[in-house]
Amino acid sequence: MSKDKNIKEAQTKPDGYTLLCAGEKLELLKNFLLEHFDFDELKKVGFYDKTIKRKDYQKQADRICKFFGYETVYQYGFKTTYAHISYADGHRPEGEPFLTEFKAWHES
Repeated sequence: MSKDKNIKEAQTKPDGYTLLCAGEKLELLKNFLLEHFDFDELKKVGFYDKTIKRKDYQKQADRICKFFGYETVYQYGFKTTYAHISYADGHRPEGEPFLTEFKAWHES
């Protein structure tokens, strides 16, 4: 990709800092939810009830905060997490560590 094209693309799609500074909190929330949460899957498993629609970003964020005990949805994935992964055959692949590290979204 050319340098000019990269600059033009960056100017047309503002980052989170730019959105926050411009007072575009709803757009920032929308982008964060779309990037980190699969609406269809969460709806399918019953995490979101029938009152929460695809474009109800504030209701989605409120549900996530209530479930995880967050003050803000942006706390999601902020800390590196370690978890034991279970495998279908019951055996961990050779060389795979007992605990898998999941880096925080801002560390990736």
